Amino acid sequence: MHYLNVIHHFGLSHRPNFTNIGVNMKTVSILALSLLSTTAVAQNWRATPTYTTLNLNAGFNPDPTSVSIRAGGADRVTQSGCRGYIHNAAPDVDLNYTSGSLPLVIYTESDADTTLLINTPSGNWLCDDDSGRGTDAAIHMTSPESGNYNIWVGNYNGTDTPAATLHVSELPSQAGIDGYSGGGGGGGGGGGGNSPNLSASPTYTTWNLSAGFSPDPTQHSIRAGGNDRVTINGCAGYIHNAAPDIRLNYSSGSLPLHIYAMSDADTTLVINKPDGSWICDDDSNNRDPAVSMRNPMSGQYDIWVGNYNGTDTPDATVYVTELDINWSGK
Repeated sequence: MHYLNVIHHFGLSHRPNFTNIGVNMKTVSILALSLLSTTAVAQNWRATPTYTTLNLNAGFNPDPTSVSIRAGGADRVTQSGCRGYIHNAAPDVDLNYTSGSLPLVIYTESDADTTLLINTPSGNWLCDDDSGRGTDAAIHMTSPESGNYNIWVGNYNGTDTPAATLHVSELPSQAGIDGYSGGGGGGGGGGGGNSPNLSASPTYTTWNLSAGFSPDPTQHSIRAGGNDRVTINGCAGYIHNAAPDIRLNYSSGSLPLHIYAMSDADTTLVINKPDGSWICDDDSNNRDPAVSMRNPMSGQYDIWVGNYNGTDTPDATVYVTELDINWSGK
C-alpha cells in the first residue's frame, strides 16, 4: 500500500492549488469538501461524537487512555493522498485537552488497516495511515495545543466497520513511534541519531519573508533527496539529514502560505514548523508535493525536499507563495 503522504492528510479533495493542510474549520460553519463520491459532504466536527468525549489534562492517568470503537464508515475521503472510509456525520471521539510540556500522541490499534483523521483546536486537519505498529495509524504532536480535537478513525480498505481501539498518550513509545523515525545511513547532528538537524545552516538558502512578499512565488533550485530514509507520520522518502535544504523565516499576516516543489522525479516535502511539529506531503499534484497553511504561524520553517524512490538527488525547484499554487511553474 502506498503510504507516502505528513502527515498523510485526508478528508478534503485533491485540488491543484492547495493540499488542504491547515484549513481553519473552526472559524466557519461547514467547509464543503469534494469527496470521491458524487456528493460533496463535509466532516461534521460540530456534531456530538459517536462514542465519547475525553477530558484530559497534561499528565493524565491512565496513559494511554483508550476507547473501543468501530472504525470506518460509508463516506470515502482523500486528502493529499491519505484516504479511507469514515462516518462524516460525527467524529468518533472528541478530546478536550489541556496541554503542558509533554507531547501528545493519538493512535489506533486494530487488526484492520486503519487511518486517523483529526481536526485540531486551531482548525488544522491532520491525517495518517501507517505510522503506528503495522497498519495502525498514529499522529504525534510535539507541542500540542490546548483545546478541542475532533477524531475520526477510518478504514483504508472499504466500508465495513472493523473493531478498533483509539488510544491517547503522552508517551510516544506507547504507539511504537518517537514522532520521527529515521533509517539508513548518514544521520544528522543536532537531535542525534538519524534525526534531521534543525540547528544546521541550510544547504541552499534562507528566505526572510513577510506577508505580502514579492516576488510571489519566491523560488530556489535545489537537488532533492539524500542518503537518509525517513518516515514522519506515515510520509516516507530519502533526504539529507545533516541540514535543511531551505530555511524560511516568515512573518504571517492574513494570507495563507503554500510551500511546494516541482521536479521530474517523485519528490516529497518535509517541513518542521515554528511550533516544532512536522508536516509532510508527497503527491498533491501528480508526483509533486505541496503543504498549504490557511492560518500560518510566524517563525522559522525548516524545509527538506526528499526523493521517494531512492538516494539519487534529482533537480527540483522549491516555491513559496501566498497565492494559489501555479503548477505550470510559469
